[in-house]
Amino acid sequence: MARKTADSTNGQIHHNGAGHDMPIVDLETRITEEDHTSLKLWLRMLSCTTRIENEIRTRLREKFDVTLPRFDLMAQLQRHPEGLRMGELSRRMMVTGGNITGITDQLELSLNVRYDRDHRKNTTETPEAWLGYINYIASLNGAPLSHEGDVRERNFSAWQPKIVATFTPTKDLTFYGSYSRGFRSGGFNQTGVGVVALANGVVGVDDVFGAETANTFEAGFKSQFLDGMVTFNGAVFQTTTHNSYFFVYLYANSTQNLGTVPKERIKRLELETHIAPAKDFQIDASWGLTFSEIKEFPDPLAIGNEAPDISRSTINVGAQYTPELGGGLSALLRADYRRIGRTWWDVYNSTVRDPVNLVDARAGLRSDSGWNVTAFASNLFNKKY
Repeated sequence: MARKTADSTNGQIHHNGAGHDMPIVDLETRITEEDHTSLKLWLRMLSCTTRIENEIRTRLREKFDVTLPRFDLMAQLQRHPEGLRMGELSRRMMVTGGNITGITDQLELSLNVRYDRDHRKNTTETPEAWLGYINYIASLNGAPLSHEGDVRERNFSAWQPKIVATFTPTKDLTFYGSYSRGFRSGGFNQTGVGVVALANGVVGVDDVFGAETANTFEAGFKSQFLDGMVTFNGAVFQTTTHNSYFFVYLYANSTQNLGTVPKERIKRLELETHIAPAKDFQIDASWGLTFSEIKEFPDPLAIGNEAPDISRSTINVGAQYTPELGGGLSALLRADYRRIGRTWWDVYNSTVRDPVNLVDARAGLRSDSGWNVTAFASNLFNKKY
């Protein structure tokens, strides 16, 4: 599947592939501790994808006695009563032919392959006068000079296979194992940043940051007890990333940039439970432990360190109460406690944040007619971190 996306950096403009220029927005400021595209969230999403698929598989098996591949197959055939050839069927399902049926009622194998190709184009609109320092450093190092109007283009692409094996010995217990590859396109830093970073002793930063890939092996289980009143799930995974991003601010030319770590390895254990003792009351809790290590980096001093923007542990505990009030009204009361463990911010581990404890709260009123009013507070006690 081909796609084109736009990106931007300080003093520059990007083309979105449709003939339109997009003004500078300084998107690098998104790389913060709350960054929704950070590596930790990306890895969590990869894990969530597998878990959601497993939950769908479990419900289809328990309620309809059918596997997910068989459901996909029947859904396609229902739309084409005249029938489909196997090649066309595989194309419509966007998978290989091996993902048509389960192996047995208890053992199921899913195979998927996706291809992404991302073409990016960057035009330098920084005025010549502002490029003076960059060009001075470039001339000292024999690097090419930068000019207003320079155009840079790059293609980033990757195959992304995914294999999932699921074994369900009983209706209340499922084991699974998976391998998947994730891909995030590369892009452009400020023109001339590479030589400025080098001149100031900053390694891992260049004019272009490459595409990031993550190869993840995961194994886990899902279980339920007391007719579904209690669920208990666990998973372990190991991810090897190539070109994972970290944030760098260069004081020399006042630019915000992305650097890359050639190779990281991340190992994580996760446990979670959900308890529903009553129809209107539920408790959920989860715990995660992460160990990360920089395996390759241009500066040997960083090898063996913790990966940036990765927290050692996380704890989440929540309780929700939704009583019926009568007259078609119901209330919502929810409180969540979060503990974020020690977090390292740079490849040299020179800065680390101690564990943080946060509380969130939510209260609302809901009507059967469709309207609802909700108030919420994130970081209720205004904890500074």
